[in-house]
Amino acid sequence: MKKVITVILFLVCYTYTFSQANLNNEVLVYFKTGVQRVAPSYTTSSITSQNILNVLNNYSIPASNVIPSFPAFNEADTVNYEAGENSRQMNRAKVFTITVTNPNTKTNLINDLMGLLEVLYAEPNGTVSNNIIPIDGRQRCICVLCEKLCALCGKEKVE
Repeated sequence: MKKVITVILFLVCYTYTFSQANLNNEVLVYFKTGVQRVAPSYTTSSITSQNILNVLNNYSIPASNVIPSFPAFNEADTVNYEAGENSRQMNRAKVFTITVTNPNTKTNLINDLMGLLEVLYAEPNGTVSNNIIPIDGRQRCICVLCEKLCALCGKEKVE
C-alpha cells in the first residue's frame, strides 16, 4: 500500500512539474480575419488566410501550433451594459497563441505577422520583468535618504 501511495504521489508531482508551458516559445496574436476557433470545444483553430499560412510555413510552424488563447471565452461577452450604455469589449475569441519551433526566430515572426493586414497585433507571451531601480518620483527621495544616511555614518556614498 505504501508503494502505491508513493508512486501516485510521485506521478502527481511529476505531472505538475512538467505541465508548465514555456512562454519563451509563444507568441500572442490577435487575428482580425483569416483564423477562427473550431467548434464545439474551441481548443483548435482553422486558418483560412493564405498570407498567414505562408508566414507560418516560412518559419516551419505547423498550423496545429496555432491554438486559441481563450477557448472558454463567450463572444456574447464583448458587449458590456454598464450605467445604461453599451460598450464593446475586446473579442478574446480572436486571440491565438502560436508556439514557435525555434525561439531565435520569434522576433522575426512577430515582425512578419505585424506586416499582414489580417493581424491587429502580435507580441511575445510572458514578457514580465522586474525593475530593480524604481522609475517613479520616489527615486529622488531614495537618493536623498541614502546621502543623509551616508553622512550620518561618515561614509561616502557608493554609486
